[in-house]
Amino acid sequence: MYRSIKLRYLYNKKDKIPTLDDCNKQIIDRQQDWKTENSIPWNAADYSNAMFGEFGEAANKIKKLRRIQTEVKGNKSFETEEYLRKEIEKELADGYQYLILLCNNLDISLKDGVIETFNAKSKQIGSEFKI
Repeated sequence: MYRSIKLRYLYNKKDKIPTLDDCNKQIIDRQQDWKTENSIPWNAADYSNAMFGEFGEAANKIKKLRRIQTEVKGNKSFETEEYLRKEIEKELADGYQYLILLCNNLDISLKDGVIETFNAKSKQIGSEFKI
């Protein structure tokens, strides 16, 4: 899938903003850096568990954001709307990275899946929007 390209120093703010494909390649290539000589390779279940763990953390912070929006008590004083939005962004980004690794592990293309399902739904609902 993306394994053949090494983009270790991809992002230089002055030169180029990376595409999502560039980011996905980096996510896949970087996973080798977290392994030790005794590491057991992860399988789809490991990546799936990690992904949903991160999305669960995002959901918990969304719950706290909703408390602010509905004026319900329960948050800590530092958990402002701005703070929570940044934390949600981080948790979703973590979950996304595990999603990319899961797709790579299963040798499936998330991009192709998104295009196919989006276009099928557009056709089903009579929408002109296509990817």
